[in-house]
Amino acid sequence: MKRGNGGAAAVFRGARDVLLAHPEDLDAARSAFPCRELAALTEFNWALDWFDRLAEGKGRATALHLVGEHGDETVSFTRLAERSGQVACHLRSLGVRRGDPVLLAPGSGPAVWEATLAVIKLGAVAVPARVDASAAEFAERIARAGVRHVVAAADSAPRFGNGPWTRVAVGGEVRGWERYEDCRAIEETFQPDGPTPSDAPLVCFLTSGTTGRPKMVVHTHGGYPVGQLTTMYWNGLRPGDRHLNAAVPGTAEHVWGSILAPWNAGATVVGVTLPDRILDARDVLDVLRTREVTTCCAPPSVWHAIGRERLGKRPEWLREAVSTGERLDPRLVEAVLEAWDVRVREGYGQTETVVQVGVPPGRSPDPALRSMGWPLPGCPVGLLDSPSSLFGEPGESSGEPGETGEPGEPGEIVVELREGSLGLMSGYAGDLERTARARSGGRYRTGDLAVPADDGSWRYAGRAEDVFRSSDQLIIPLELEDVLVRHPAVVEAAVVAFPDSVAGWTPKAFLVLEEGRSADQELAADVFDLVRRELSPEKWVRVVEFMGALPRTATGKVRRSALRAAPRTRGGPEYRMRSAL
Repeated sequence: MKRGNGGAAAVFRGARDVLLAHPEDLDAARSAFPCRELAALTEFNWALDWFDRLAEGKGRATALHLVGEHGDETVSFTRLAERSGQVACHLRSLGVRRGDPVLLAPGSGPAVWEATLAVIKLGAVAVPARVDASAAEFAERIARAGVRHVVAAADSAPRFGNGPWTRVAVGGEVRGWERYEDCRAIEETFQPDGPTPSDAPLVCFLTSGTTGRPKMVVHTHGGYPVGQLTTMYWNGLRPGDRHLNAAVPGTAEHVWGSILAPWNAGATVVGVTLPDRILDARDVLDVLRTREVTTCCAPPSVWHAIGRERLGKRPEWLREAVSTGERLDPRLVEAVLEAWDVRVREGYGQTETVVQVGVPPGRSPDPALRSMGWPLPGCPVGLLDSPSSLFGEPGESSGEPGETGEPGEPGEIVVELREGSLGLMSGYAGDLERTARARSGGRYRTGDLAVPADDGSWRYAGRAEDVFRSSDQLIIPLELEDVLVRHPAVVEAAVVAFPDSVAGWTPKAFLVLEEGRSADQELAADVFDLVRRELSPEKWVRVVEFMGALPRTATGKVRRSALRAAPRTRGGPEYRMRSAL
């Protein structure tokens, strides 16, 4: 196999080893992390410069352990390096060239990992997609990313239609498509066309679209894989670990959580191949207990589903557990901690970034603070004061931020655009105006709010467009939701602004009840009583609507924009608070 850039590999390994040397000392890890050296790399190809070199050292050790309904499959580091080289040669013979966008939707088998590594080796641009995406979703990615080649599961071929793309079918014969499996006959060793510039595009992701039309985010070879060293640290990954990430192939979470972060550490990736259904809580619990998993990352939707199952005894090998995407219910965190003696640690990031803020191993924040953690190594993040102009009409965000936020006051999370801003996107594909707006003033503005605490940790306060004013009182929906879910019948809550003739806007809550509970006036009155006891009058939720489920994106995030767009969703009965006696 081609050894790649030895100098870049040495710098990358040195940065990784700094983090591994300080697994439970965040301050030391932040201080010693070599941001400038990493940012100075002008050439880097993670698959060639890191993974293939890692494979030479790991040899027959297991890189990938796939759990299937009909048995398990394991692939060694050496074999995966060889297979991805074969795929790269095959794709190049079919016309894939450096910089070409390649849509990847090969399913959930080994081809996901092989093809991703192959595209990176070629210097092409990966455009991941879920294999169960609709024809319209495939078409959107193809159009917005300028896709020139498609590698997809054979049974998804009918959803692609006709177009001027190279087509490669995985796992079956499709008329007019090339066979992915033909790569197995290739005997030549892959040789890259030349070095890969660090600023060359590596991957295009679509954002989850919680606030509107999804954006197409572009990350680079020198930014994204290097930034995932931070994710490795937050996960608590170590060489030799067995890591389960409960994300669906074709998502950003799968790329960073099932490829880059664990293999940055030299860990084994444990995956689940379920061709006909989505991974559920019982699958995760079974794998945790039977496949010697030491570290686990799962979105809140999966953790909450696990919480609804019988947790039982602690999985014997589990050491670390993390979650990102949305906040976890503190009741769930405590339940897992009590049952398993493992704290599910939270983290914050965006599709545009890597995990920037999180609770690292060795730190246990005060539960009362609802902390999402501390700024992580290599992440030049800060909080900026948000003047009243930032909180205008619900769903909008305007105004310029001020200086660093004070403890107890919400500020906008920003990333400083300076040397060492690793893991930050290069921009939005085909949208220079949006890119310039997001990166104005020497900072990338996330549009997310956080509240700093005296211990240096941050509490997530929601999207800026979700925060609003009611009679000039700042309303942070997450604070109200924390109160609402204390009601024993309420499983989930989402608060949005509701038009009010007196206050301008007033809080409205959409509530999901526990199974078996019915919505009625008595229950609504009980919820309003809870609100009156726990909140000051200006923060009272004055309208509640009961729903069977909150609207969510494909990755499980609540679509508040959908709730705001339809003040009356007709999802269930609606009740209004009566005047206080």
